Amino acid sequence: ELPKQVEDLLSRDPLAERNVPTRNQGSDKSQQQGTTTQASGAKTTKRDKSKLVTYRVPHNACVQIYDYKAKKARIVFGPELVMLGPDEQFTLLSLSGSVPKKANQIQTLCLLLGPDFFTDVIVIETADHARLSLQLSYNWHFAVHDRNDEKEAAKLFSVPDFVGDAAKAIASRVRGIVAGTQFDDFHKSSAEIIRAAVFGLDADKRVRDQFVFPQNNLVITSIDIQSVEPVDQRTRDALQKSV
Repeated sequence: ELPKQVEDLLSRDPLAERNVPTRNQGSDKSQQQGTTTQASGAKTTKRDKSKLVTYRVPHNACVQIYDYKAKKARIVFGPELVMLGPDEQFTLLSLSGSVPKKANQIQTLCLLLGPDFFTDVIVIETADHARLSLQLSYNWHFAVHDRNDEKEAAKLFSVPDFVGDAAKAIASRVRGIVAGTQFDDFHKSSAEIIRAAVFGLDADKRVRDQFVFPQNNLVITSIDIQSVEPVDQRTRDALQKSV
């Protein structure tokens, strides 16, 4: 017997559906859509419970399998066909999704190593109390230097929700820097301020190339500032005047 969520995920394509919220987490609307698609003939194939449990790990992804008897985890990198032992279970990942980021939106068995991107919306306040809403998109990937090193591989699963963790860490850095910046200065050079806030400066006062999370080797390589919008009407009017 497998948990219902795992049973559900065994038949789904992790690459094609990587941003699809979990059925029970989505709104009633998405649940209705799910039932209609199944009714229209796209039935999910049921697993034959007398057969070995297998799972295809796609290229550039990995899964963690925990053996409850040996109390040991093994990590399998794709492309590979995983076969579960009698006392083994998949580690279920529950990631943040939607914009702005909310916890427990996407459930998956395999961790995609990237490169990929995720988008977040954060509300910031400048030194002169102008509230702005930023839409930022981050490019990321996991840096795995040696796939045969167990310690290195185990790091990948050390943060249960790497999306939420990264989004919070970046948002706090951006808020901290912007809080000491005047609105006019921020409006003129928002891209430089945000990049310097996230990536930090090296010894020569140059903006670094990347932001690395050492606990799970997640690397943020670039930031795309998609929109900067005033939250309240007062700021909007002031912006209109200055423009």
